[in-house]
Amino acid sequence: MSERNTTKKYLQAAAFILFIIGLPLISWYYLQAGFDYHKDLMSELNNYGRIPEFSFVDQNGDTLTRDKLQGKLMVVNFFNTEEEHFSKTMDYLRRLSSQFHDRNDLVFVSHALEKDIDVTEIKEIAKKENLDHAQAIFLTGDRKDLLDILSKGYQIPDFEQRGVEDKILPRSADFVNIPEEYPYFVLVDESGTIRNYYKVDDEKSVTRLVEHLALILPRKAEEKAELKREKEK
Repeated sequence: MSERNTTKKYLQAAAFILFIIGLPLISWYYLQAGFDYHKDLMSELNNYGRIPEFSFVDQNGDTLTRDKLQGKLMVVNFFNTEEEHFSKTMDYLRRLSSQFHDRNDLVFVSHALEKDIDVTEIKEIAKKENLDHAQAIFLTGDRKDLLDILSKGYQIPDFEQRGVEDKILPRSADFVNIPEEYPYFVLVDESGTIRNYYKVDDEKSVTRLVEHLALILPRKAEEKAELKREKEK
């Protein structure tokens, strides 16, 4: 009995030490890992400059300017229905809008790069792609203005000089060879500042976009908890 009691005491002491020391250490580890992950995500959000003023027409025939989007987080893309990345871009937009459908402080802005595309056509594209809702904005306008804001505002990555980490190396605003498509999503914050770029053909890159959105979107105010009395039987 004495040996059993001694063993039991040792086990109780070990359990107590584990509870007092081990659990706090484990908790600290996970908290630190979460902090480091949060820090890494934040470090990826840079300042690539503010998007310039613009004036384009949306799928409802309304004129949209930069000022009208002030205070909203934007996920921007430039599309061409005839190019290879179009279907993948629209698929990601559907998934993103489904995941963040309850956020009125987030919009998805798609600019049409095709020539002579009018409001009726972008309206049909929005409907066909199941993106005809308030959170998804399709824009058209003078193609020169669209290409101008793409090159000078959002910047076209220089595919020939692009580094191994696929950093954005902006071209001169006077470049000649304008691509027919732009396989990137661009994250723009509430002030109109470009924070990062994400490759449409890279699922990990788009997953990072989701993580960045979850990180910088303001948290919704939690409903006040109320203690409800159990109904009397």
